[in-house]
Amino acid sequence: MTKDLPHVLSLGDFVGWRFGPIAKTVVFLITGLIMCVFILAEYTTIGTIFSDFVDTVSWPIIVIIGVVTLCYTAYGGLAVSIATDQAQGIASMILGIMLAIYVAVTYRPEIRMSDIMSDPNLGPNYFGYISIFTLPASLIGSTMMNEAFWQRVWASCDRRALHFGAGIGFCAIVVLIFLSGFGGWLAFAGGYVTADTNPNVYLMQILGNRATTAVVNNWVGVFVVLLAIVMNEGAVDSLQNGLAASISGQYLKNLPLVWTRWVIT
Repeated sequence: MTKDLPHVLSLGDFVGWRFGPIAKTVVFLITGLIMCVFILAEYTTIGTIFSDFVDTVSWPIIVIIGVVTLCYTAYGGLAVSIATDQAQGIASMILGIMLAIYVAVTYRPEIRMSDIMSDPNLGPNYFGYISIFTLPASLIGSTMMNEAFWQRVWASCDRRALHFGAGIGFCAIVVLIFLSGFGGWLAFAGGYVTADTNPNVYLMQILGNRATTAVVNNWVGVFVVLLAIVMNEGAVDSLQNGLAASISGQYLKNLPLVWTRWVIT
């Protein structure tokens, strides 16, 4: 596509070339909304980790991540974002492996099948069944309309590299999502989660004890928080680049690059 349509720089560009300005504007609005929701979710998640797991105020880390990613994204653009994506992938794998080993060694609560089936949060239930459809549908739809992901498609050197990268990413995501979800389930089953526990930190509750809500109290918790920051920065800078690409492709296509950098800022 990049060879046949060198003037196409984004998903909105392609839709505009193929279907006209009205369709391009609709795609721009949808992708912008999705990426704004995503980036707010990233800020909310890291803020929750610091308020509930680190037991401190949440806004300083949100401001730090926002400013730091803004600076290097405005300076380096997509190339820097791709580099941080690689660091994010490595950090995700390290986090998954480390948590799996730690839980395998330290997780020793007695779990009975009768308790699992009687607990509405652990056994089959209505919300679990509807999630089988709603989660894949929402994630596939939001991914297809996310300029941050399409930028990676445009940047791939050839079809083979694109397919290889997509395959590696698919396998890693499946493993990590399973470990994250299963970790939250183990926290429920082992009694680590209470009615007051924030759902965003269910996974991290298995790093504590069943007496109170888990907070950072050992080196594993500190390491997990550091990896969470790296992962959060990788996601935020990708979304910042995606928003800049959508806006510049819609309104600043023929203007100097400095205008796009100002958009990111």
